[in-house]
Amino acid sequence: MKNKITNKGVLILEVQLSDIPEVVDSINKNHLSIVPFDGTLGFVKDHHVTLCYGFESEVSEGKILEILEKFSLPPKFYFSGLELFENEEHDILVCRLKPDETLQALNKELSKLLKKEPTYEYNPHLTLAYLKKGKGKRYTYSNVGKRTNTFTKNNLSASPLFLKLRLVDENGNAKVNKRI
Repeated sequence: MKNKITNKGVLILEVQLSDIPEVVDSINKNHLSIVPFDGTLGFVKDHHVTLCYGFESEVSEGKILEILEKFSLPPKFYFSGLELFENEEHDILVCRLKPDETLQALNKELSKLLKKEPTYEYNPHLTLAYLKKGKGKRYTYSNVGKRTNTFTKNNLSASPLFLKLRLVDENGNAKVNKRI
């Protein structure tokens, strides 16, 4: 059975972050959980911002490229702080992005290619680490800010590296998986 998270296509913007090591170093290794996508312990290795998730097999690379041509990419973005996503299995530490018109507009256009309208509001973020349930609150913005200057600066930003597109066939197998 395919993982329901990985059997959809996705467009991401991979980024390079210089200030992340300070946050990552502050995390107690005993608090880490297994990353569901690759089975490694805790830290997400390829930092990215998801631009749109949920492409079905009939979405073509050409349709996506057509939309991308309308935008000045990659956009520059800024972080507003650390937050926690909680689910039944993990606490997920993320960097929340400040609202950005380009990212919102791009997501809105790309979402028109989806079979169904997304059931969630688009909130751009960068996932940093998967933590054991109940261990994440100590690493959120207010707590990390007490120990370090990371994420307390209004101008903290990331350097976008490239766009990466993954499209899948009806079985969830990658039919396109490349930088664009």
